[in-house]
Formats: sequence, C-alpha cells, structure tokens
Amino acid sequence: MGVIRVFDYIYYRVFYIYKNKWKDSTPGAYATSLVTLLQSLLFFVIPIFVYSAFSGTKVTVDKKYYIVAFVFFFVFNLFRYQKVTNYKNLAQVWDKEENVKRQKRGVYVVLTIILTLATFLALVTVLGKINRGEL
Repeated sequence: MGVIRVFDYIYYRVFYIYKNKWKDSTPGAYATSLVTLLQSLLFFVIPIFVYSAFSGTKVTVDKKYYIVAFVFFFVFNLFRYQKVTNYKNLAQVWDKEENVKRQKRGVYVVLTIILTLATFLALVTVLGKINRGEL
C-alpha cells in the first residue's frame, strides 16, 4: 500500500466513523483535517525536529512556514477528497474488506494517529528542555 493510500484509508475510516457511528453532518471536514494534521506532522514538522534533536543544530523555522505547510496539505487534501477521489469511491474499495482485516487495519489507524502525536509531543518536550539548557 503506497503512502497516499494509507492516508486515503485513514480518511475513509475517520469519515466512516463520523458519518455512521456518530451521525455527524460534516464527516469530511473531520477526516480532511485529521489527514492534514498527520501529513503536516509526518512530512514537515517531525523531520525538522528530529534533525534538530539528533544533529545538535538549533533549527529555527518561522511560524509562517508551518502555516504554509499546513495550508498546502489542507488544500491538497481538500482537492483530493472532493475532486480526485471521494468517500464513495473509497467505500467501494474498502467496504467489503474482511472483518478481521478491517479490525487489524483499524488498530493500525489508531496507532498511526497516537504514535504521530506522541512523537511530536515528545520531540517538542525534549527540544524545549534542550533549548532551555535543562538537558
């Protein structure tokens, strides 16, 4: 499964939960926002923090670049999940997956979300202590 397909699957599962389990009227907004947050952290923020933590070089990035990266991913995902593919197309692919496979992938989705956020929070904490001279 390619990287974009992983995010498609996360989008599909989050959309499905908000639409069917929680009966929300705007599941696409939640799914797009979560995928955008994960992509921003995984492809922009965490690599910068990892480089800074392991190289010993203090990397300062202006806040506007973080915002630009987030907006870029958001616009990309908005376009992708409204014009290129949508929930109905993704549902045709994954609605018929076996229950065992679905549960296993569901665990992977939850772990991906938790590990990404935990990695981000851990790196922020460590770099904050390094910058304050506590480590």
